[in-house]
Amino acid sequence: MSRSAQRSSQLTAGVLDRVEAAVLHGHEGAEFTAVVVGSRTDGARVQLAQPPVDSKVVGLSAEPGSTLRLRLTKADVTTGTTEFAAVDSNGESGVR
Repeated sequence: MSRSAQRSSQLTAGVLDRVEAAVLHGHEGAEFTAVVVGSRTDGARVQLAQPPVDSKVVGLSAEPGSTLRLRLTKADVTTGTTEFAAVDSNGESGVR
């Protein structure tokens, strides 16, 4: 991939991250249903059911395809950062 194509992809990803953070901004503390779409040693990538937002959840250990509840803890439009914590069956936040 050429440097210009790589840079274009980075800019597109950055814009998308900021749009997703803007959609969620003001909803900190709200809970969302999500599906795990990928898992790594440092966390998992999830797709929210509604609104359609994709995010990495640091420290989350879950199998791809798992459905879980997440609580939004941060939505920073400036940096395009969203942070979530898993919610257990008692409604408590914490990474599983």
